[in-house]
Amino acid sequence: MYERILLASDGSDNAWRSAEEAVKIASLCKGCVIEIVHVVDITKSKANILETKDISELEVQGNRIIQPIISMMEAKNITYEVTMLHGIPAATLIKYANDGLFDLMVVGRKGLSSIRRMILGSVSKKAINEMDCPVLLVK
Repeated sequence: MYERILLASDGSDNAWRSAEEAVKIASLCKGCVIEIVHVVDITKSKANILETKDISELEVQGNRIIQPIISMMEAKNITYEVTMLHGIPAATLIKYANDGLFDLMVVGRKGLSSIRRMILGSVSKKAINEMDCPVLLVK
């Protein structure tokens, strides 16, 4: 069935619900690995980079964000990996996912307003349109 699942995580409530669904799927598939991917958003982090002068601090913050998901996976005995990327979330995530060998991507849906979504788009919308593998959208 599924051997490698990419779980996109940004620390939101939707990311938590996505993680719960990914865990349910992985628990049904022997040998399944979930790769938790967090993208440090360079467009929002420029001020943080200037303040800290060290991108590794942003990775530490990213690790704190995904720690509850890691704890859940360890409690459920789910095999996982963690990947930190840097860039614009949608483009970076989609490129990484399409370059990898994933059977499924699990991503949360953020509730952007229709005007904002029309102007900016959303990670989940772009993932659905541009991913090579199936995408599970969790609300």
